[in-house]
Formats: sequence, structure tokens, C-alpha cells
Amino acid sequence: MNIKLIVMDMDGTLLNEEGVITQETLNALWAAQETGIHLAIASGRNPIGLMAFAKLLRMDRFGGYLVGINGAMLVKVPEMRTLIRHQMPPVDIQDLFHYGREMNIETMAVHDETIYSYIPSSLNELKLAYRKEKNIDPAIMDAAGVWTLIQDHRKNYPHFHLVENYLDVYGSANKVCFAHEPEVMDKFYPLLLKRFGDRFNVMRTSPRWYELSPKGIDKGSALEEVKKLLGITSEEMMCFGDGENDLPMFSACAYPIAMDNAMPLVKEKAWAITAKNTEDGIAQALRKYVLTSSKT
Repeated sequence: MNIKLIVMDMDGTLLNEEGVITQETLNALWAAQETGIHLAIASGRNPIGLMAFAKLLRMDRFGGYLVGINGAMLVKVPEMRTLIRHQMPPVDIQDLFHYGREMNIETMAVHDETIYSYIPSSLNELKLAYRKEKNIDPAIMDAAGVWTLIQDHRKNYPHFHLVENYLDVYGSANKVCFAHEPEVMDKFYPLLLKRFGDRFNVMRTSPRWYELSPKGIDKGSALEEVKKLLGITSEEMMCFGDGENDLPMFSACAYPIAMDNAMPLVKEKAWAITAKNTEDGIAQALRKYVLTSSKT
């Protein structure tokens, strides 16, 4: 195995449950770069919000790539040069918002620093109870997160607007997200695919959070460009993920590794399964497959 590129999803993969990269994982990824291996972060987040993590990983020193917004943006570090950018036009977003209202599903249009969100009134009681249970700061808006009914998005998205409809003046967005309780989303998924599967990539990031992007734009399509830039093949690439939005990345990589906390289909498609994101799964896999072999 001659790995030249390691790609990592963020939430549920590179980050633990506190949203940080542990020292053990940092040490392993620093060691990998010392051997000449490049790193790429592949996330649903905007690359702007990924740069702080890239610096922790020392990618500002070694170089690397940020695959943001599920492949809709590709940025080269450390110079933060944008190589690829795709967005969804208002007309597409409006169709999705209309469907979200029709189905009583929380719907979000995500921009670089702004979220426009429709929250159905049917979720009000659930969110109010969740606020009381978790003692959530009143300043935090009601927007859902990948894993939670309410998440504080202010660090990455300081501007948040509650809307009933998506207007043309809001402009193009990076992606559209749907969120609700897992049992609701499970029933919603086949209906969403039937209605919009021919127009958009529909990706299940978690049981309660789906992300939509333009058809043909995903983590895998962006990584094909990274492979060309580095002059490498799939056989020289290892990637880590946990959500179904990581599956296109798995298809672009000869050694896709699923975290033990990954969704079932992700585990089925993996070359190997490592420990959970809360147990330094990336570091364990690198020691087993990459760092040992690099010394021989």
C-alpha cells in the first residue's frame, strides 16, 4: 500500500463528540504528512469554517485541499485559492422550500455565512421541550443540527433568518438541507428521492439531516480533481467517513474506511471499518495500515 492522499470527513469522523480533533489523531496525521502524504478535509461545511482545523493539522505548512459543501467547493491550502465552486440558483431552492413546507420538514438554504430557514409550526413544541431539557441559551436560534434538534450555528453562520418562502433577492446558496426527527426523515427519504432524485444529489448525512446539491456534484467529483492535481490514482488514496454523503468519496478511493459509528450502508461499502470517532478511529487505522508500512 502506497498512500499519497488521506481524505477525512469532519463531523462523526475527524471530530469527536465535543467537535475537536484529539491529540492522538493530530499526532497520527502530522506523522503521515512528515512522510510526504497529503491531507484533504471533505465536509458539508464551507471551507472558510474548515481552515482553523486545517491549521491544527498543519496543512498550512504541508499544503493540502479543502473539499467543502459536499464537493461544491474545492480550495487549495495554505493559499486558500478556490479551484471549484458550484451553487444552487434561487429557482431550485424555491422548489425545495415549497416541498419542505408541503411535507412539514425543516428546510435550510445555506450560504457562506448565512442560513435562511423554514421551521414548520409542528416542530415548535418539540423544540421548546428540547430547549428546556438542554437549558439552551435563548440567543441560539431554533435551527436543527446534523445530530441535534437545535444547534448553535453562530460560529460558522453568524447570520440566521427565519423565512416562510425563499426569495430571489436571497441569491444562490451552497446547499439545501432538510431536518426532522429520524423516524420522520426515514419516511420522507423515498418521497424526496421520487420527487427530486433526478434533479439533485440527495445525501443522508445523518438519520435526522439530509443535504441536497446540484446533480453530479459531490465529494467524489471534487476528489477526482484533487487526484488530477496531485497526479495520483485511486490506489494511492485512503478516505474516512461515516455518513451517506461520504459514499461518492468512497467510490473515488481504493481504501475507503468507515468509522464504527457510521451509517449501515457506509459500513457495507467500506474496505475496512475502524474504531468510532470518539475512540481515535482515524489514528488507529493510520497506525495499522499507513504509518507502519511507511517505515518498511
